[in-house]
Amino acid sequence: MLAIAASTVRPTFALPLFLAGLFVACRSVIAGWRREDLLERLLDERDAYTLAEVRERAQRDATRSNRRMLAREIRWRLEFAESPRIAANADQLVELAEELDDPLLELDPACAVACSRLLTDPVTSPLLNSSLPAEDVRSRLVQIRSGFSSSP
Repeated sequence: MLAIAASTVRPTFALPLFLAGLFVACRSVIAGWRREDLLERLLDERDAYTLAEVRERAQRDATRSNRRMLAREIRWRLEFAESPRIAANADQLVELAEELDDPLLELDPACAVACSRLLTDPVTSPLLNSSLPAEDVRSRLVQIRSGFSSSP
């Protein structure tokens, strides 16, 4: 805005002010991206849940709509994915999908994040990344399922 005003008074200021504005806009996009990246990384740290933003982001993963989406993802993978890790843990995955769909159960936000990452993150998920130990799948499923509790 200042670049437009300056161009009428002093045209030589227009380009430097425009470039400065462009630089500030780019920096703000980078800062926003870095903030989101930090928030995603903090979701793995239990102690970070004392921060309101981290807790709120994790609670989004524990919503009913997100839980239904995760249950659909599990069922889809059981039906169509040809992975020995999925086949070996099919019983646990079926039970997890049922628990995710159960409206009488609440899921701890940290466990909801772990569930989401198990099903969607090809780098950190032992279910999707065959370079990670296969036995980690069952332990991760046990950890997630331990986060369910009866709603009051």
